[in-house]
Amino acid sequence: MEIEKLTLDVIPAHANVETGSISPLGPIGRYLVIGLGFVFLMLACLGAALPLIPCTPFVLLAGYCFARSSPRLHQMLLRSRLFGQLIQDWQMRRAIHIKTKRFALLVVGLTLLATLCLIQPNLPTAIIIGGLMTVGVIVITRIPSYS
Repeated sequence: MEIEKLTLDVIPAHANVETGSISPLGPIGRYLVIGLGFVFLMLACLGAALPLIPCTPFVLLAGYCFARSSPRLHQMLLRSRLFGQLIQDWQMRRAIHIKTKRFALLVVGLTLLATLCLIQPNLPTAIIIGGLMTVGVIVITRIPSYS
């Protein structure tokens, strides 16, 4: 019994007791990856509100970071009403639903139209806004989809 207690005491905090594997991140790396996951999650939230920033890639990156560093945070993200289905689709199919892609493209287009009509920016500003939205459209269309 004494040997078993000793063995349990020396298991690193970043070890996965169920699988017996030890994360290559280590404790400091784990916290850095968790922090990076939160940065990506904040960018995803901004992307959900601002069409200039694509939401989907940042959600997927946050999911990747949390899956590698914190199973608890990964599960919380999977259960999220806003992002959970998107991550589950990606994990199961390596694609997003075509309706999600169409909605994202519709929002980008409507935002560009509203920006140009309501704000009426000067030509250089309109070109910059159009360029940023074009990058967003390219990112969205390059993500695989399913129906």
